[in-house]
Amino acid sequence: MKTETAIAGGLVATDTGAFPATVAIAGGRVVGLVDPSERPDADEVIDARDRLVLPGCIDPHVHFNEPGRTHWEGFETGSMSAAAGGVTTVIEMPLNANPPTVDAAAFALPCGAASSPITWRPSKDCSGRGPSATRLS
Repeated sequence: MKTETAIAGGLVATDTGAFPATVAIAGGRVVGLVDPSERPDADEVIDARDRLVLPGCIDPHVHFNEPGRTHWEGFETGSMSAAAGGVTTVIEMPLNANPPTVDAAAFALPCGAASSPITWRPSKDCSGRGPSATRLS
């Protein structure tokens, strides 16, 4: 199987356990697990020997406080920290933004979300209201 990227020779963790395998990736998605003894046919091969290969985590409750309070933590620093910890997706809980993100107009205000290295999605506030727009990268 020809792929863009292969993570070769690691111990791959799945919901069924951990086992030696090569992870085949195409179009930014995992497309298969290959026997580690097979040579991967990929544009890029990442050597994962002696390493554990884990799926990315989802953090379903973050407060990035943007716009308005980025001195606490904004999209750029918060999402970079999440990525460093293995988190690949966050769901923003609009609590401390100024103005509060409680409607589509507030959601449309410029913020540093475009600088996020990971996928993000806004969440509705506790009242069930909130932005109806989403951005997934």
